[in-house]
Amino acid sequence: MECGLLDLGFTGNRFTWKRSRGTERWVQERLDRGLASKEWVEMFPGAEVQVLEVSTSDHMPLFLQLHKQVYVQKRHRFRLENMWIRESECKSIIQECWNEGGAVDLLEKMVGCCVKLEEWGGGLIKDMKVKLAQYRTDMKRLRNRRDASGIRQYEKARWLYLKLREKKEIFWRQRAKQFWLHEGDKNTRFFHKYAIARKEHNRIKRLKDDNGDWKDTYEEIQEVKHPKRVADLRPISLCNVLMRVLSKILANRVKPMLKNIISEQQSAFIEGRLLTDNALIALEVNHFIHRKTQGLTGVAGLKIDVSKAYDRLEWRFIEFMLQKFGFPQIWIERVMKCIRMVSYSFLRDGQIFGNVVPQRGVRQGDPISPYIYIICAESLSRLMKRYEDVGLVHGCKIARGAPPVSHLLFADDCYLFFKAKQAEASTMRSILQKYERVSGQMVNYSKSNVVFSPNTTRTD
Repeated sequence: MECGLLDLGFTGNRFTWKRSRGTERWVQERLDRGLASKEWVEMFPGAEVQVLEVSTSDHMPLFLQLHKQVYVQKRHRFRLENMWIRESECKSIIQECWNEGGAVDLLEKMVGCCVKLEEWGGGLIKDMKVKLAQYRTDMKRLRNRRDASGIRQYEKARWLYLKLREKKEIFWRQRAKQFWLHEGDKNTRFFHKYAIARKEHNRIKRLKDDNGDWKDTYEEIQEVKHPKRVADLRPISLCNVLMRVLSKILANRVKPMLKNIISEQQSAFIEGRLLTDNALIALEVNHFIHRKTQGLTGVAGLKIDVSKAYDRLEWRFIEFMLQKFGFPQIWIERVMKCIRMVSYSFLRDGQIFGNVVPQRGVRQGDPISPYIYIICAESLSRLMKRYEDVGLVHGCKIARGAPPVSHLLFADDCYLFFKAKQAEASTMRSILQKYERVSGQMVNYSKSNVVFSPNTTRTD
């Protein structure tokens, strides 16, 4: 970014240099890259750097493929610009639309408000470049004037120029998705470059199907940085304003009750509890496991990874858990209606295709989804306690007077602690399988991690 060049990314092998292949000193790195200026990327937006496999050198050759860009007329969709909010006219337009009388329902008011905002705000964006050039010209013309009128005009032109530059910065900052910088830092060029790089990075040209064949696909929201299979993409159902308001009301109703029904092992999204509480306990237990060298029985710690946790929750299980906790039936019906009314579409070149109606899962970004998930995850905690009470599972005790710790929950992350014995390991697997059967969740054992204390033997 310092030299004004953008990384073009790559396809193929992620390593471009190797040494001592096939030996214990085998080293691989990505040393070679394709870089280009912002102007070049705009001229060749479909350019792709391919890492070729065959090479007589220790460096892999890079092939720059200049794809012909096919311009498709995109269907325009309304999006609220953050720069509009700073204009006093924006508030006046919204109030005018909201105060309209007659038999106009809420949805019609929202649509009418979007139309008027777009008509008004579209002109601001189009005139931005012209006005900036005009203010620069005025400042250049008035810079050397020393009379009172010239000084006032110069200060006015400078003030208008700086305000418009700030709006332009907000405009590009919103597209770059770089919210760690603040407006007014004069980073318009940075945001512009990041927005271009992000657009090119998110472009999905093709995907592999389950048979390994490349297929053209619709543009979706990415789950991994470089998706190659359809499974690498995660559908996200975005909530509109009205839906978020209703869901937020339901979430605010249930939030104060959770501390009374959710066990202390869960520390996420609960009023009065901090994630750092369980994090400190987990660090202490992990420290104890690594330093436990004495004793006949070792201790094991298992960090489980739940695959697509929100997307796999069964609706029947959600309703069952809400009923078991004694929530009013009318509240349960409203929550389930919010969950079941989700649908997904595919966005390609600005046009919407298809309509997929899911049969399970809660959507990402919904205010009530985290609370629904931890209510369902409480079943795993209760199951662990039941096995612990009958002596089939023994947690980790870091001191003689300390209580045993068998599990810790961080929303969809879970840590399990048990004696390093084959019988208890089988019991833990049985608990997880029961939880998977009733909830629809699936533990990804290939991404889960396990650690044993040093005094664990193979016979255990």
